[in-house]
Amino acid sequence: MSLTLKPPYDEWGATLASNDSVARALHSVLGAGFVAAIRREILQVATQYRSTMQDCARRLGISLPRFQSRDGLIVMAGHQPVVYHPGIVEKTRRLGALVRETGAYALNVAIDTDEGDGGRLLWPLRDGDDVVIQQRSIATRAPLYRDQVVVSKEESASIFAEMRRDLGRSGCARAVAGAERAERLYGDLEGESIVLANAIVRKHLCEGTYDEMPLSLLLEAPSVHEFIQRIVRDAERFVEVYNYSLDRYRLERKIKNPANPFPNMGITDDEIELPLWEIVGSSRKGLFVARGSAPNIPNLLAPRGSIVTLLLRGVCSDLFIHGLGGGKYDLFVNAFAEAYWGCPLPNFVVASATQYLFPGRVERYIQARHVKERYKEMVSHTAQFMGTGLFSQDDESAFAPFLERRSELLPRMQTVQSKEERSAIAHELNEVNRRIKAAIDTSSLAPLLAEGAIDDARLNRWACREYPFFLFAS
Repeated sequence: MSLTLKPPYDEWGATLASNDSVARALHSVLGAGFVAAIRREILQVATQYRSTMQDCARRLGISLPRFQSRDGLIVMAGHQPVVYHPGIVEKTRRLGALVRETGAYALNVAIDTDEGDGGRLLWPLRDGDDVVIQQRSIATRAPLYRDQVVVSKEESASIFAEMRRDLGRSGCARAVAGAERAERLYGDLEGESIVLANAIVRKHLCEGTYDEMPLSLLLEAPSVHEFIQRIVRDAERFVEVYNYSLDRYRLERKIKNPANPFPNMGITDDEIELPLWEIVGSSRKGLFVARGSAPNIPNLLAPRGSIVTLLLRGVCSDLFIHGLGGGKYDLFVNAFAEAYWGCPLPNFVVASATQYLFPGRVERYIQARHVKERYKEMVSHTAQFMGTGLFSQDDESAFAPFLERRSELLPRMQTVQSKEERSAIAHELNEVNRRIKAAIDTSSLAPLLAEGAIDDARLNRWACREYPFFLFAS
């Protein structure tokens, strides 16, 4: 497993401590009492949801790690409530570890107001020298994560049976055992919210000692609702600064894609688009407010991606743990917050991990590509590769007479005067080079050179990093 931790993990405690002064300045702009109210409500909602989770797990006979109540600083992570892959799990692992070391309060927020498939499962099926990535879902269909539930025990058993069969055919015995554990859990959780079920399965298998909470419940808290309403009431200035910050961010980084990292909000003579969603029934739509009059604020609004971070990282926590994607786009959120509020946000950290189901194959293909990239250099400067261990002793013995002859011919090419002699030497050099190339092509390196021709799509299938975490869990 390869880890990405920015800054290094042993600096996270210091980052949390240094964020205190930054947070205090920001809270004074927003209203210290207002921020304190939001944080009290966060703890209330999280406590209620923990009770819901524990009651469900207890009723089904699923053990959950004991939560250790903490006070003070809040460390937070967040992601859509999907079946996590190892990279996302690494965020929650570090969340729990940091809290044990610092005594802070840990909370993972499920962004369940987004659209997607909360039950999507990926697994491989080997097909000779290729891999086919299979995909099924153990969640019922609904646009928003919050409205999806776990399919029936019979349907999930059928899906997991297919997964286990394919994993077995692919030589992934350890992953088969992980799939069996997950199958039993999701079978017991049939009909439960996929948001709740994914959290219970993850906590049971990974011993997650942090709190968990859906964003949709947090948005019902009065002070959080007020935070969203403030954005709507200040729509013109908010969007003006938001679009300006986006334009400047793209200009400074020479980004040409107008949707990167987020699209600008629309502004017409009559209305303004806000980076918020209006939740209508089981779906959502963009929010537009009329210009020049008091806005009609819908009852249920949810922040879009950048504003989710603005809320959770800027207001609700003292340290936020991002993954690889969030660590990139959040630089824009920094710029926007400083332009809009006049204060920077507390620093964030990044945690992710990459695990492969076929690590040996992936490593070999990457090595083969590296060798393939140096192929021309091997032919033209073969002597530089002798004695490096790249070629076998038999290979080097076969190359020796050709290399010796080339070393004789090259200096002569620089000294001869006649055109005929130069032509003869050049002709012999070409023949020597051709023989060296043929010797390399038939050497012990030949299989690796052939594998180095693998295309990106096939390599990416072998190196897929989005398989469910439970296929790797011991």
